[in-house]
Amino acid sequence: MSDSEVQKYRLCAGKVLLKGILPTALPFIGATLAFFYYFHSNLFESSDHKSLLKCLPILLLALIVLLRGASSCYKYLVFIGLVLSAVGDYFLVQPDKFLEGTAAFGCAHIFYVFAFGFSPLGLLSMIASGAMVAVVSHHLVPKVPEDLKIAVPCYIGLIACMLWRSLARLSHPRANWTHWAGALGAVLFVSSDMTLSFNEWYLEERCPHAELITMVTYYGGQLGIALSAMDRNGMAAKEIERLAKKD
Repeated sequence: MSDSEVQKYRLCAGKVLLKGILPTALPFIGATLAFFYYFHSNLFESSDHKSLLKCLPILLLALIVLLRGASSCYKYLVFIGLVLSAVGDYFLVQPDKFLEGTAAFGCAHIFYVFAFGFSPLGLLSMIASGAMVAVVSHHLVPKVPEDLKIAVPCYIGLIACMLWRSLARLSHPRANWTHWAGALGAVLFVSSDMTLSFNEWYLEERCPHAELITMVTYYGGQLGIALSAMDRNGMAAKEIERLAKKD
């Protein structure tokens, strides 16, 4: 790639992202808006109805990863993580299926961890994530029901590991916007789970908008992780080819 081609890519990076992903992402955007419309209007007819609308945006993100993701192991690990997340969404809406939902999300985080990889180490990120585990476990675990005393700490450890590995990638010498998208997605995902957990078990009076905050950060987090799998080089090449024909 010549210097002029590189400069063109840098100048149109935003357009590359929008043109390469936005058309495919429109169904995800529509499904997400539909979920929030039903959520705000309290129009869910049953738990299955809510499960379907809650899972649909995540399944559409998984489809985006398949269609627009870079051809690599990373793409398929993220895809499996998204599918498992949809399974977790289904269980969490159903009565008395919280443990199954937590297990599905825990497995999703394992796939995300392996997608993010274990190099570079990211010592500062590891320390920060470890500190989060200690603080959250100290305040939250004593409040959870007895049947979740093992599952919740295990889940906290898994999501903290996912956060560590996503942040550690930012110190890579070739880090690009996909690395930042994955890290932002992980941060939002953790924020979503912390909002849900503390509102459910820690706060004496529940926050009236906690579920809305949980879902906004959750969908944002999953979107960031999905974007981290995008084929940035392929999209850039197509845009450069288009600009070359135009010139």
